[in-house]
Amino acid sequence: MAILFTGYTLCWDNVAKYTSARHHSQESDNKLNLWDLAYIAKNRIPTITLRDKTTIHASCIAVENFMPFPSDFDLLKERLEVIIKRILSKFLVVFIKQKVKADEPFMHKKYHESTNKSEIVTVGMFNENLSTTAGVIRILDKLHKFVPLLPEMESVDSMDTLLNPKSAVQKGTLSYLRNIFNHRGAKKEVKNCFSQSIEFLYFVTEAYLCLHAVEILDLTDLKDRELREDPENALDNITKEILSRVWVEPDTTSITGSNIRMGYCL
Repeated sequence: MAILFTGYTLCWDNVAKYTSARHHSQESDNKLNLWDLAYIAKNRIPTITLRDKTTIHASCIAVENFMPFPSDFDLLKERLEVIIKRILSKFLVVFIKQKVKADEPFMHKKYHESTNKSEIVTVGMFNENLSTTAGVIRILDKLHKFVPLLPEMESVDSMDTLLNPKSAVQKGTLSYLRNIFNHRGAKKEVKNCFSQSIEFLYFVTEAYLCLHAVEILDLTDLKDRELREDPENALDNITKEILSRVWVEPDTTSITGSNIRMGYCL
């Protein structure tokens, strides 16, 4: 009964089962069955307590209720500081001794609950082909019997803007860097090249952060070992300096002050 008080998530995974026929004929032959295993995963962090059964019209909900709190942006900046430290301690020799501390996991108020082992309950097998659109739709229809499927707003795809072919001749743009460093597998259609796009964005992020650090610390290159202050203090200071350069404060005022209801991506 504990699962009823913590909430659960419905999942499925594809399963390939090869069956071999003992006697081959037109009706009986070797076959590769593409099935799907559905299961329920108990939420390690309870979510039932977050429900609000009060029903009001969507038009009556204030825009401020959809905005992140200032504390959310503070937590985001803290996480960005940790990520910057990890990248700098990975590539800059002067910070190599700080790598172990920088690689420590993010600590948050639900950290210990999130590290617990997952509890899974098997729902059953679906004889549907996960690689087809029709198969996925039928799977979702069957999962609909277990929990209502609520639609969510799709995230805004910005790759069309970031990889604009017109910017290929402008030094420093993503299109320029993709061609110069031969990351041509990364394209605007992320669904067709997800791994290549992620690898390319990691590459660009790490490269620009290292360039910032070399410039601020006045180093010759990434292997330079000369540092004017204690490495641990220097890493903290340079992390805050880089974050102050790249952090763009979200313009929440223009959103909350507008009477036009539309989708925003912060």
